[in-house]
Amino acid sequence: MKCTTFKEVLRNHLPMMFDCREQDGRLVIETPIEYPDGDHVELYVVEESGGLVLTDLAETVRVLGNYNFDLKRSPKRFRLFEDILRAHDVHYFQGCLRIPIRSPENLPQALMRMVQAVLGVSDLLFTMRFGAGTAFKEEVEEFLIEHEIPYELDYKVVGRSAHAYTVDFYIERVKPHLVETLSSAAAGPAEILVNSTVRMWFDLKRINGRFGYISLLDDSADVWKASHLDILSDLSEVIVWSERKRLLEALSV
Repeated sequence: MKCTTFKEVLRNHLPMMFDCREQDGRLVIETPIEYPDGDHVELYVVEESGGLVLTDLAETVRVLGNYNFDLKRSPKRFRLFEDILRAHDVHYFQGCLRIPIRSPENLPQALMRMVQAVLGVSDLLFTMRFGAGTAFKEEVEEFLIEHEIPYELDYKVVGRSAHAYTVDFYIERVKPHLVETLSSAAAGPAEILVNSTVRMWFDLKRINGRFGYISLLDDSADVWKASHLDILSDLSEVIVWSERKRLLEALSV
């Protein structure tokens, strides 16, 4: 498996921005594509059981992990991941994206499929980076569906100030509950979320005491201070997602 052979194939079928080198008994293909962290995507051709495999050597999943993004955390997220791989006929095994290739001549087509898959999977990160609350809210919704808890999404309710609020979930029980989800990957936005939720709970409780109030925190990132939990607990029941069985207990009332 010589780099010169693959270089010739790349030169004939792909832009000159692709190149390769030999390293540690495998071929490293340099691409012009970037991961979200700015590093260039490198792919690898390795020999396995007499055949060749194009793989990312789990680099894509590792990069996502650096952003605390777990593909398997949400069933919906993992289904999207599987859909991306299926669309480009890419296999997933032990964290690696993989495409078997029969000969160097098959490399260009396999390489483009792999690049598209890497880009598609990397784009999933933006659902967390720029919409963490949305991703977490969907995860909570899946949890409610799994446990057959009827709910209404984006419930409209008016506070004593006459301000209209949209609460993430309304759940009908003997005592109806309002559930607000809070998720952030950074301390600054977390502070803003807590402040706005406190204002909302305070305003709603002044006019309507028939609800149970639950603040549900995504604790996958270490952004919540003790003071956040303290002030939220004055107005609502505070539950962290890692202890989500407590949500079922709270909703059993």
